[in-house]
Amino acid sequence: MRKTHQHRLLRGAMAAVLACGLMMPTTALTAFADEESTPPPFESEIGSGGTFDAAVSDAGAANTADPSDDPADTEPAGAGDASSGTTAESAAHAASLGAQYLGRAAQGPSDAGTAPASAAAASEGEPAAQSNTVTLGGFTMVGEGIQASDFTLASNLLTINTDKPFTISGSSTTVGLVVPAGVKAHMTLDGITVSAGCAFDIKAGGEAHLILADGKTNSFTSTNVNYPGIHCGTGAVLSIDDAVPNIDVDGKPITPAQGQIPAGTKYIDNTGAERMSTGDYL
Repeated sequence: MRKTHQHRLLRGAMAAVLACGLMMPTTALTAFADEESTPPPFESEIGSGGTFDAAVSDAGAANTADPSDDPADTEPAGAGDASSGTTAESAAHAASLGAQYLGRAAQGPSDAGTAPASAAAASEGEPAAQSNTVTLGGFTMVGEGIQASDFTLASNLLTINTDKPFTISGSSTTVGLVVPAGVKAHMTLDGITVSAGCAFDIKAGGEAHLILADGKTNSFTSTNVNYPGIHCGTGAVLSIDDAVPNIDVDGKPITPAQGQIPAGTKYIDNTGAERMSTGDYL
């Protein structure tokens, strides 16, 4: 009978020890959670370096605690079910606070997050190359990248100051075209009519490469009898072609002989097919 009473006292003492042991970590975690329940600092509390104070590292430490240190893992089955539930809730609350601190620290000031978006928007807003239109002296010029500064109108002369290819259309009875020295003009004539003192003047050292648009009529008439319709002086270069350039498959210009492509020359015809000339006419 005494042994049985001693066994009961021993079991009661062990239960009391286990209960006290379980209550201690629960109380510690609850106190830690209450301490950390203070709201995380707002952006205005962040220093100029964009970092938080030591509270961030403390919260992170709580979030990375080793689960193996929990005495509940070693207690007998059914000995502390209620305490285990309280412990899990407290740990989850502490982990949640730690995650809030870490999230705010990683995000940093709100201004830092919006700057890249603004830069990306500015980058997306950059204009891409496109066909522009310039109207001057009764003529309309259309080409990729051309602008008003590529042309000058003075004394009834429209001077071309660009090497950029463009298409020109329109008419004038007073304004003539000029290609100055040092400019290689690439122009597609799309139904242009010019009547002026000198309709088209290519200065020495200048070049004019003209393409005739299909199905269009182009006219140059110089009212000054001293000039032809297109004046190409000494040292100037003039080439006239249709939409199919007169070049061979190697990109070299074809020099016709009596209006024919020299025999044996390989070229691309107007259908896009490669041909070997047998004296084909241009």
